[in-house]
Amino acid sequence: RYLVALSTIPLLLFLTFSRYLPESPMYLAVTGKKREVQEILDNIAKMNEKRRVHGNLVLDEETTAGQRGQFLDLFRKGQARLSVMVFFLWFVAAFSYYGVVLLSTELLNSSHDTCAASGAS
Repeated sequence: RYLVALSTIPLLLFLTFSRYLPESPMYLAVTGKKREVQEILDNIAKMNEKRRVHGNLVLDEETTAGQRGQFLDLFRKGQARLSVMVFFLWFVAAFSYYGVVLLSTELLNSSHDTCAASGAS
């Protein structure tokens, strides 16, 4: 039980601090948020103690919500195979990790005071 509770700590930390992570400049540029892109690039330059990039940021076109990708785009021709593979790998990784975590409590705690991993009494 304690091991399962401890394994949730990284997720809780991520959920707590994810609101403070900035969006990527690429995502903001694709969604047409020019001002936010410029602010993040300025912050990056400031953090790296470099001069601000001179010039104007030019986006190809303003993107509307209708032009953005949809969930079903993941399964269109050319993307379906990759999408299925990524979903499968995430599924396998998640179940493998939590399977090992949950199974380790059974392997390491025997009702006969025997460690199943080593066979010692």
